[in-house]
Amino acid sequence: MRLLQLGFGETALRSRTIWLCGGCETCTTRCPREVDLASVMEVLRVMALEEGITPPGLRNIPLFNKLFLKNIRRYGRLYEMELIGKFNMFSFQPLKDFFKSPGLFFKGRLKLFPRFKGRKTSRPLRAPLRRARRSRAARVRPCQQRPRAGSSTPRRSRAQ
Repeated sequence: MRLLQLGFGETALRSRTIWLCGGCETCTTRCPREVDLASVMEVLRVMALEEGITPPGLRNIPLFNKLFLKNIRRYGRLYEMELIGKFNMFSFQPLKDFFKSPGLFFKGRLKLFPRFKGRKTSRPLRAPLRRARRSRAARVRPCQQRPRAGSSTPRRSRAQ
């Protein structure tokens, strides 16, 4: 947060911290200033991916993030079998969890097929997500502010 407040947006995008955030929203809940830190971290991750910035030493995290979000969009909830399979294939470790899967399956922790009723629950979310994507394309990024019309000074962000 401090890097953003001081205007070091590029440094914030290259930080490992945005990739290590689990999005549990504990920080958001406990923040005395009511800042939605989990959303800020997610926006920074999206911006970093759009600019082709990958985290140093954590090359599989953006892959997992992308596959996870696609999985949620497709089923409306997490379908672990597909996520694990795709992640292992795309990270070039196809047999990584091969010996763990039978134990999880027989304990009922891993399902072979997704529950399709999850698709119905995700439908109401799709329209607002599409609108948000369209409006995000039109917004100005915090680290790339444009000057106001008729002014030579750049706009100040809300954080300042």
